[in-house]
Amino acid sequence: MAGTVIDKGNGKYKLSYMYHSQRYYKTVKAKNITEARSMLKIFVQNVKQISLIDANVCTLESFVSIYISSYAKDYLAVECVYNYYHALEFWVLPKIGKATLSQCTTKLFIKFFKWLSSQKSPKTNQQLAVSSVEKIFGIVSSVFACAEQWHIIGTNPVLAARPEEFKQKNKKKNIDVKERCLTPEESKRLVRELENVDLKYKIIIHLAIMLGLRRSEILGIKWADLDLERCTLRLFQSSIYVCGSGYYEEDLKTPTSYRTISLPYITVKLLKEYRKTVPNIDNDIVFVNDKGRRKGLRLNPSSVTNWFCAFRKKINLPSEVPLQGLRHTNATLLLIRGVDVKNVSNRLGHSNTATTLDIYSEALPEVDKTTSEIIDKVLFQRPKNKNTSNKRKITLKKKDQAFPLAHSF
Repeated sequence: MAGTVIDKGNGKYKLSYMYHSQRYYKTVKAKNITEARSMLKIFVQNVKQISLIDANVCTLESFVSIYISSYAKDYLAVECVYNYYHALEFWVLPKIGKATLSQCTTKLFIKFFKWLSSQKSPKTNQQLAVSSVEKIFGIVSSVFACAEQWHIIGTNPVLAARPEEFKQKNKKKNIDVKERCLTPEESKRLVRELENVDLKYKIIIHLAIMLGLRRSEILGIKWADLDLERCTLRLFQSSIYVCGSGYYEEDLKTPTSYRTISLPYITVKLLKEYRKTVPNIDNDIVFVNDKGRRKGLRLNPSSVTNWFCAFRKKINLPSEVPLQGLRHTNATLLLIRGVDVKNVSNRLGHSNTATTLDIYSEALPEVDKTTSEIIDKVLFQRPKNKNTSNKRKITLKKKDQAFPLAHSF
């Protein structure tokens, strides 16, 4: 058989195939080695198809179709594939889709992104935000990075067409994260106001601000992942919704996102109370609808976001703080209180501490200030009792206590 299959464990197999002195790889999920070998045959056919692509003939529109089917669906999350496809279909292909890959030069993309920056969003009827243009830039760049990896083109022409406003925006990256966090006072008010809300949403907000979980991680929790006696939560999958396709259970964002976290006692108490009332229909999922035609079925992620936006407005919290901002708030509060960056990184599921430091560097001056105050108290804080005569007390040994006067001479 052409190609090889390597069992990596946990139902994952690595497919490998050498073609025209170039080795191609792909990791797949399969029930057994037989199914993996069947997938290898399809993989080999795709590799051969890719090798026949001529940059002087293949249009961008045709290549996007190959990119989605042969790359994106295998390596990207379902929600990501959906967003990529619709961004390309709506903004990119109608404008430059008929150009061949060899005609897609840096000069062409400079003109394209200049045009894109002047367009209006169909939702708001306002000029596209820089962040929206940057997302489309990333999508188009990913398509051509794949073409470069497959040796269809020499270099990625999109990278050199990066608009200048992106660089200015990236300078404010950390400041934006800080603005999307709640202050300690606002965080306390949020927790207090949760007393009178639906128990389901109360627990979701608890998990977001107290554990720093992502929305998809929260909605992917199953009762089997919870050990309420030992107060732990094992994060093993995420739950997403793709318009027109339905709900999917996805792998977590990074390998380090698979983690076990200790639960606060108050959260465990709420979960035990909630467990008694929740209908158990949709695959043991914790957070489900409790009424309506979708009773017992998993929550739509948009429903959670919409609820939080309404609740945030009701209690007068800053509108700039999204649901994801509670995760940022958790990290920032822990860092300010002096928790080790490594521990914070592990709880958040970041791939390394550099990611944590990069995102939350705005909180580090506060951490440095706290550290300075601690060392000042340790070395220079004066005792409250001004009477220095009792600073050092002599403790007598038991055998000497019978002759206390002997020590007075």
